[in-house]
Amino acid sequence: MKSGFHSRCLNFGIYKLRISVVVVTGAYGYITRQVVALLLQKNYTVGGTVLSQHESSTLSRLFNTDKLILEQCPDFSVDNAFEEVFKKYNTRIEHVIHTASPVIFQDSDVERHIIQPALNGTIGVLDGLKKYSAESVKTLVHTSSIAATTTYEGLYVPGKVINEDSWNDETREEAQNDAVTAYFYSKPLAEHYTRYFLQNNKVILKYRLTTVHPGYVFGPQAFQETAGGRLNETCQIIKEVVDSNVGDELNWDFSAVFVDVRDVAKAHVAPLENPELDQKRLLLTPYTFSLQEIADIINENFPELRGKIATGNPGNGKEINKKLSTFDNSRTQKLLGIDFIDLKTSIIDTVDQILKATGRKV
Repeated sequence: MKSGFHSRCLNFGIYKLRISVVVVTGAYGYITRQVVALLLQKNYTVGGTVLSQHESSTLSRLFNTDKLILEQCPDFSVDNAFEEVFKKYNTRIEHVIHTASPVIFQDSDVERHIIQPALNGTIGVLDGLKKYSAESVKTLVHTSSIAATTTYEGLYVPGKVINEDSWNDETREEAQNDAVTAYFYSKPLAEHYTRYFLQNNKVILKYRLTTVHPGYVFGPQAFQETAGGRLNETCQIIKEVVDSNVGDELNWDFSAVFVDVRDVAKAHVAPLENPELDQKRLLLTPYTFSLQEIADIINENFPELRGKIATGNPGNGKEINKKLSTFDNSRTQKLLGIDFIDLKTSIIDTVDQILKATGRKV
């Protein structure tokens, strides 16, 4: 099938009425599906990019709405990967949310599979926007990560404070060491380019720019049926506890900062409606967590799993978290005004969905 936007009412919708569009790259992703769901709930028309016909068919069926139109971009790492999207919708595009970027933590060719795709995808979006939609785009939201604010090792420096002004200063040479370092390097690389591009083209580009920097993201999938198999990298951490056996030795010392996916979605949509978020870096790190705390929450709240899964050292989670750096996102919390979903609620909602999707709970 030829790549291109498709919709059951394509010819009678956007083209005929010139309805404005929110372009969302990487629409099949875990976070992005929640972003798309929130946009549709708010009555936006969404033009989402996907990698394949399978992704396109799946999202069309799950969302079941003519306000979602999908474009196949099989490889966002190639030059001009998103050009056809911007060419087709040109001045109908009012907002752009760029989330498409590789999330890979194990790979031997990090330059090819992590660093270059992250940068090239960003370049593709910005070039297409400038060429076809410069006069119409009001907002660009760029999905980044806490990885743009610190190195991986910087997560674990007690007393160190990381906030909205912090940057990861890793070098490209250091990024070649392993996939995790490369992933962390790719985030400030793409963000720096995004900011440079706007500054360098400020005569013709007038859009507001906001970058979103979540920590580890937990919370339910946008659709229950997608929670049955292997999950995205972060939610798989939870699923491994659910699928464990009594006595299993998991990585009990692991800890980091977390945010619920539903709050991440809100942070992506807020800049479209709040001009005060222009040029802001939204640091989404409201809570710490440890794998031990996740196991404790699951064992305490799911009697059907209690006695069947790993327990670790119950109650030791807070002690484990003492090795973490301090994330101060007070400015972000004030800007967004969100009552962030707490760890317990997020874990319970995630596990409940997994159990239902796998037939272990009615």
